[in-house]
Amino acid sequence: MSLHVDRLHQIPAALTETKRRRDAFVALDSDTPASDVVRAFDRIGLPLVEVLHSAGVMPSVHPDADVRQLAETRQQEAATFATEMSLDREVFERLSKLELPADADAATRRRLEHALRDFRRSGVDRDEATRDRVRALQDRMVELGQTFDRAIAQSSKSIVFEGGHAVLSGLPADFLASHPEGEDGSVTITTDPPDALPIMMYADDVDVRKRLYMESMTRAYPENFDTLRSLLSCRRELAQLLGYDSWADYVTEDKMSKSGDRVAEFIDQVSDLSSVRGTQEYADLLEEKRKTDPTADSVELYEWVHLVERIRKQRFEFDSQEARAYFPYDATLKGLLELTSELYGVTFQVVQDADTWHADVVTYDLLEKGEVIGRFHLDMFPRKDKYKHAMMVDFVVGLDGEFLPEGGLVCNFSKPKDGDPALMLHTQVTTLFHEFGHLMHFLMARRHEYLAFGGISCEWDFVEVPSQLYEEWAWDPAVLARFAKKPGTDQAIPADLVQRMRAAEEYGKGLRMGIQMTYATQSLDLHRLDPATIDFDAITRQIREQRTPFREVEGTHQAAQFGHLNGYSAIYYTYAWSDVIARDLWREFESDVMNADKFGGYKDKVLAAGGSQDAADMVESFLGRPFSFDAYEAWLSR
Repeated sequence: MSLHVDRLHQIPAALTETKRRRDAFVALDSDTPASDVVRAFDRIGLPLVEVLHSAGVMPSVHPDADVRQLAETRQQEAATFATEMSLDREVFERLSKLELPADADAATRRRLEHALRDFRRSGVDRDEATRDRVRALQDRMVELGQTFDRAIAQSSKSIVFEGGHAVLSGLPADFLASHPEGEDGSVTITTDPPDALPIMMYADDVDVRKRLYMESMTRAYPENFDTLRSLLSCRRELAQLLGYDSWADYVTEDKMSKSGDRVAEFIDQVSDLSSVRGTQEYADLLEEKRKTDPTADSVELYEWVHLVERIRKQRFEFDSQEARAYFPYDATLKGLLELTSELYGVTFQVVQDADTWHADVVTYDLLEKGEVIGRFHLDMFPRKDKYKHAMMVDFVVGLDGEFLPEGGLVCNFSKPKDGDPALMLHTQVTTLFHEFGHLMHFLMARRHEYLAFGGISCEWDFVEVPSQLYEEWAWDPAVLARFAKKPGTDQAIPADLVQRMRAAEEYGKGLRMGIQMTYATQSLDLHRLDPATIDFDAITRQIREQRTPFREVEGTHQAAQFGHLNGYSAIYYTYAWSDVIARDLWREFESDVMNADKFGGYKDKVLAAGGSQDAADMVESFLGRPFSFDAYEAWLSR
């Protein structure tokens, strides 16, 4: 039994001990110092810290179906307890009567303020019937969210192309080599990212791309439409029970945005900025398509990535295959670790024979000045029933005097094999940097005095800032030259190639932002409308046409496989919101990307703060001013 599976079995005992701590908290003497009461409240969940998060991760990564089911069960049990705690009148009343002394530190004041805020947002001060309904809705939402995610994770499809390699013209040689023809001459392709991305970019045959797109965009359909409707209904009812007009208003209240209306304004603002460029780019794509289809009057969603790639090749003399030759997986990961070591002032040490959930997982200790300050696991290659995209996961939140932080990355890059270095597209390299930015944010929060402030506990619309900022280092010619080399040689990626790559990347950003705003609008609007009346395909079509020049492809059901509708609910906008802040921060680094002193200031003032300060205040402490939209507008407009 692995450590992480063992943690699942420990959760019932941890819950029992946590309940005992709750009872002890309520029984504290009335003369207990107020600061000690706040600290005792924060520590109620201490027994769960080392075991609970495995229940959230294992359903996405563990190869054993029984373990995944056990993890979901434990997750439900923990969620039920969390709901009970959020509605616990005795605990709330004990906290609400506290008067902190004048000399109480800022962290203690913030912990108490946030605790009372969260209690009120849970409905603790409502009547018993309302609280009972809140409990039932919270439990049901966990169950529905798990069902939604499970359907997506298990919906990978395989497509057999009878024509074999002949129908896959345009694909790189190593891709074809890793997808050999069968005895009958056919080739099997999956809808998983390592297969899907190269097909959509390089396959010459539009019918191949269309077939893959259709299979991808019908995953988890129709079952997830029923699940999603039920989930949206529960969220809407819960929000209205608690006095909010919509779930969107409820879920944004404690974010930087503060309201659904502000989010809608932000989406419109980004859409307006990107629309002129997007319209011109669409015209370019149509012109390019007409070179092979003179009668074409539109560009389909399964065509645009391929057409952008063609235009980039012509206009910027850039072929992503040319760049891909410099990014073998092992060397790229090694380069990322060495870069991070230099910027952050840390080192990495492989943990031999670490107890993990799969043989592919590699575990590292993170050290600073020779001292272990955290641990993380890398689960980087696709397999059956595993989460299909890329994410950072947290197992243990750091706590002063108790726990070191423990996190991990879950990705789906091609696995190196004998004779195959698993060359990465640069977009995959930026994904790796992005997720590692999340991981270092989590680990650099270290061990706070309060559990609630550890890890990535800042406002959710700030959480993408460190990850999006770190992507910028994956574009610097000098940084890339350190590790981006052709396998078996010392031939580093040429600076002019990186410059052409960057220029090419800039092309298409109007359309990309339009598509991102499509998802952001969809995420928001689905949580502002009555779920009983929503036609998921119709609203997707409407939003697509509102935000982009594209039409939704007939016969697809995008919402059924849009996993962020569970995890992010109404706040998919956070990617763009965070990007605004990240681009403002980047101005501090772009002239000297290896300035360790400057980066150290960012690490100490922003990353290390965890959730102990408002995100806007963290940024202002580093910049010396409030963050601005100017850098983002300049980037989007150039």
